[in-house]
Amino acid sequence: MKTVSFYSYKGGVGRTLALSNIAKRLVELGKSVCMLDFDLEAPGLYYKFKKNINTSDSKIGIVDYIYEFSENNNLIQKITSDYYYDLSKLSSGKKSEGKSFTLIPAGNIDKQDYWEKLSRINWIQLFYEQNSKGIPFFLDLKEKIKRDLNPDYLLIDTRTGITEISGMTMSILSDQIVFLSANNEENITGCQRVIKSILNPENNLLGIDKDIVLVLTRIPYSEEPQEKEKEIKARKYFYNQFTFIKEQFNKDIQDPIVIHSDRDLEYSEELKIGYDFDDIKINKSLIGQDYLKLFNRITKDDFSEEERDLFNNIKKAEMLYVESFREIDTNKAIELLKEAVKLNRNESKYYFKLGDLYYDEKRYVDALEAVNEAIEINDSPWYHNFKGCTYAKLGEGHKALQEFEEYKFIGANVYQNYILAKKEVHRLSDSDWLKECNLFIDFFPQEPEAYNARANAYRLLGEFELALKDAYKAIEFDPENPVYYATLSEIRFTAGNMDEFYVNFERALKLELSSDAIFEKEVEDVYIKLFKEERFRDLLEKYGYAGSLNKIDKI
Repeated sequence: MKTVSFYSYKGGVGRTLALSNIAKRLVELGKSVCMLDFDLEAPGLYYKFKKNINTSDSKIGIVDYIYEFSENNNLIQKITSDYYYDLSKLSSGKKSEGKSFTLIPAGNIDKQDYWEKLSRINWIQLFYEQNSKGIPFFLDLKEKIKRDLNPDYLLIDTRTGITEISGMTMSILSDQIVFLSANNEENITGCQRVIKSILNPENNLLGIDKDIVLVLTRIPYSEEPQEKEKEIKARKYFYNQFTFIKEQFNKDIQDPIVIHSDRDLEYSEELKIGYDFDDIKINKSLIGQDYLKLFNRITKDDFSEEERDLFNNIKKAEMLYVESFREIDTNKAIELLKEAVKLNRNESKYYFKLGDLYYDEKRYVDALEAVNEAIEINDSPWYHNFKGCTYAKLGEGHKALQEFEEYKFIGANVYQNYILAKKEVHRLSDSDWLKECNLFIDFFPQEPEAYNARANAYRLLGEFELALKDAYKAIEFDPENPVYYATLSEIRFTAGNMDEFYVNFERALKLELSSDAIFEKEVEDVYIKLFKEERFRDLLEKYGYAGSLNKIDKI
């Protein structure tokens, strides 16, 4: 088990986010990873992975573990699931046998109990009194993590400043320490002091050689020559502040990794580690490449040739996936994704994208096979929604309904698919269909799809004023959606107002109404009556719907 601590003298330099990105990439490579949040006053790792955590599954954490020993002289014998979150589902691939991804949090910071326990831990007694037991206690903790969770990597998010706990995690527990610093005197001086203390032979109680990784953060990125020159000077100045590592301690010092600032992260933090092939201007932010450089530095001598080949295949597969989005020719995009799947069979999004392309090509059997592969890897509700749509296209309404029903409340589009499948399977009357649409609005009162569905229900019942009211309500929510103007035109047609039909139908075509919308079963009572009308056909030709005309002529 390799233990890597991430340290910064001050907060706000991206320490926790850097650790999270490194953990993400290690997991993608099939490594077992345990993250330990030792930033006890301001724990942040939980929030970086919150979307992968069941919020009702509250855990105790490292503060509770230490408190039991410090206050009650109770040494916990096993790191049970009460002390960690299982984040294995974050991995986009199948969970390898024996591999894990876990987070030991600081504790439940939403409870007053957490802060009371933290304030009562006697750090002086643990580390400085005669016969103190702090060092063997934490060495025992490390051994228990190794025994009970068996990670390949233990990544520790340390406290800021100069404290007993940050010193302990780095001096006693760590094999490698990543120092992150902004380009200012306070941060640099703080890191200097800590590094000198750690490298001092008198403080190296275990005789372990510490690998020091220097990271300069929050550097603005620019293509301007003057700004690039500033970055070069800042990097050189930063490096020179740590030459004492070589001069005083005879340890090699490598050039610092630079992590640039990223404006996107100021709005919403996300994991953004990149790949070697990333096109920064088109595809990824520069910070993704920065994290990749840090990853390569941390894991420099860690991987076998076989593991490096695996990593290269993963990178190539991701490149092919990106290219599939840029490829205009659908068949070529399909071939790119099939090659990506061969290189990395553990990535659900490749199968899902492949299924989506098959669906567009009306290859529904292939689409179903692809989405089933995606679900086997990642049991996502959205994949099940797609599977339901595919079953519907294959005429297997009961199976479609089953897929939609379980996940109907995750979004308005899924609920709409559910009631449409229910209407088809149970052959609902127009009045029963209206009841379903009323429920749709009850559950999703702000969704235009719900009002659009009810507008069509009212149309079928001949309640044209109510139908128009709902259609306009849908347009009010989303004035650029062509489907809602098409619904408006269908209401006018059924009411016998052909001039208004053509006004709204043309508006829908201008907004690029899907040609498939003209052939949907729900509105077949409208368009099938217009297929031979010259004015209708002229409109389709005017707006480039030649494929629809060809389809009409074959009916």
